[in-house]
Amino acid sequence: MSKTKISVIIAALSMTVGCSPKYQVKLDSSPQGASVVCAGTKQGYTPVTVTLYTAPKNPSYIDASGCSAKWTSGADAAYPARLKISPGSETEYTVKRPDAPGIEKDERFAQKIKNKKQDKKFFSETDSTGKNHPSTMLCSYNGAEKTCL
Repeated sequence: MSKTKISVIIAALSMTVGCSPKYQVKLDSSPQGASVVCAGTKQGYTPVTVTLYTAPKNPSYIDASGCSAKWTSGADAAYPARLKISPGSETEYTVKRPDAPGIEKDERFAQKIKNKKQDKKFFSETDSTGKNHPSTMLCSYNGAEKTCL
């Protein structure tokens, strides 16, 4: 096959395949503390920031069709397929819990999550040995002494 034919095939493929830009999106829930799953992968408890891609046919929207929130009571809700991108600011969306039994359980769990996030500090930094810890490293303080796990 000639170089010209190969170049034409590669050019045609690159135009048809294409890549959708990705964005950081804050997914939240009311009440907070719902477990977020996107495309079968657990992302964490709301509020949580995830990476999503623009909708192929309309790049001013993000496709969140594969994301859902599930509360400890078993209530769940899906995020919409189209989330409007907010240029120059973080895109975020809050899904409301459906009217279903167990709201008190979900509100208690939301408070536990909130307390846990306030009690723990997750950050990326270098410890005294010079090792760089990932952003999910848990560090605790006892006076001036810091211990990272």
